[in-house]
Amino acid sequence: MDIAGQDAELPEIRHRSQVLSIIVTLVFLGLGARLFYLQVVEGDNFYRMTAENIIRTVDLPATRGQIRDHKGRVLATMVPSYDIEVLPSQLTRESYDHLRALLGRTSNASRPGKPSRRRSPRARIAHSSWLKT
Repeated sequence: MDIAGQDAELPEIRHRSQVLSIIVTLVFLGLGARLFYLQVVEGDNFYRMTAENIIRTVDLPATRGQIRDHKGRVLATMVPSYDIEVLPSQLTRESYDHLRALLGRTSNASRPGKPSRRRSPRARIAHSSWLKT
């Protein structure tokens, strides 16, 4: 069974599919070229930017002071409290000793009232929110 005009449309469909395949190929080549540029040409710049983001300086807001009653007695006061977060995988023995010296920790004693557990210094410093500053 033949459909009238079917043979006349076949070259046009082939031409459209070839144009579409060329456009898709050019798009993928453009994406590949951009990926190569970002990974190979600009890769060192991006690596340097990520290395600089590992250590951040955080500005702490100013303390608000004390809350007093009408007679001038202190009802509430601000006490600074700091948390230290350290990635154990990036902590060397020298940096651990330096950090302990900065924080005033000279012994390996555990928290008061808690039984001591044998942990490596790296695990202990990772959970150091109880260290006094």
